[in-house]
Amino acid sequence: MSDTPITASRWAWLKRWLPVNWRAFVLWAMTILCVYVGNCIRAEQGESPGPLPAPPVPIFPDSPFGWQPPSDIERKETLALLATPRWSDTEASGMVGDPDDEAPLWRFYGKVTGQPFPAHDQGPVGACVAFGASAASEFSLAARIHLRRAPLQEFAPNVREAVYAGSRINCDPRNPIRGGDGSTGSRASRWLQKGTGGLLPKGSHGGQELSAYDPRRCREWGERGVPADLVTVCKDQPCQTTLVTSAADARMAIQQGYALFVCSDVGFGNVGGDAILRDAEGFLKPRGTWYHCMCIAGYQGGKRPGFLVVNSWGSRWLGGPSGRFTDIAEGSFWADFTVVDHMVRQGDSYAVAGVDGFRKRKIEPKDWIVSQPQAWRNNHAFLAP
Repeated sequence: MSDTPITASRWAWLKRWLPVNWRAFVLWAMTILCVYVGNCIRAEQGESPGPLPAPPVPIFPDSPFGWQPPSDIERKETLALLATPRWSDTEASGMVGDPDDEAPLWRFYGKVTGQPFPAHDQGPVGACVAFGASAASEFSLAARIHLRRAPLQEFAPNVREAVYAGSRINCDPRNPIRGGDGSTGSRASRWLQKGTGGLLPKGSHGGQELSAYDPRRCREWGERGVPADLVTVCKDQPCQTTLVTSAADARMAIQQGYALFVCSDVGFGNVGGDAILRDAEGFLKPRGTWYHCMCIAGYQGGKRPGFLVVNSWGSRWLGGPSGRFTDIAEGSFWADFTVVDHMVRQGDSYAVAGVDGFRKRKIEPKDWIVSQPQAWRNNHAFLAP
């Protein structure tokens, strides 16, 4: 037996404080950690709910996200409600324009408002149909005001959330869209009609300030519908729409000042991968599948005829040269004539006019000209998303 005196362990004091059961110790430690992390989150974000989740990569999966292709029954029901169901039914279809005549329709917005068309961003809500239809309505309204030399006070941007909710819920209360995101072009077309709905001008309504787009409000209204007191306001701003199913008809519509919203599954690049850059002429080539709606607000002829497509993902999702026009809307690109023809032949794209319908127009070349061009943005530098 050793004569060395027994000394107390240097960790004896710790053993007195720790539970004997090590499982209990682990649970105790995890509880303390969770409480600490929760307090940090509350201190950072406050008691209000956190932000909406980040939007999915805009290369939509096989199932629709923003645009939902309508059923054949829905298409027929919508066409039955329209004063001029198809472009061929309109007075404007009788105008024969030159395929080489350029039509920078987007410029009317700047002429009427004094500002370039803003780069709208739908955020994490699949409300592209509302953004496309709203943009087409605004471009067409601006053209109508300019060509009639009407007071500029007649123009007002509209609330995207109302078009989204109206197309999902209010246009057909017996068959609403609930759950998830998205809508159809035919339902948006139906909502814009006289007697059903219309546009909600931005401003204060019913105690609400509706000047800025709010993704939370968009999703909330998209489940409940446009508030009843605002539906009456929308009905004071109706539009007419007509189905367009060929690029030739789309060209004639644009050349007469009628913008379109185009719903299709044609994609133009992998947003989640390589940078999207317009080519030297400002065009994007088809790539991938997007169940998406965008606005068409311009046409160019010549060696490479095509249409200006205005998107709703802000200004930072693409870059590169703008082509022969240096003042195109932010977040927009040119698409070839044949590509747009394929898009509109999917049967859910509509031109928009005022409540007086699609009158035949001859727009003079001087109307397309901006007398004092403004350097609204730099079209040639790519901005990473």
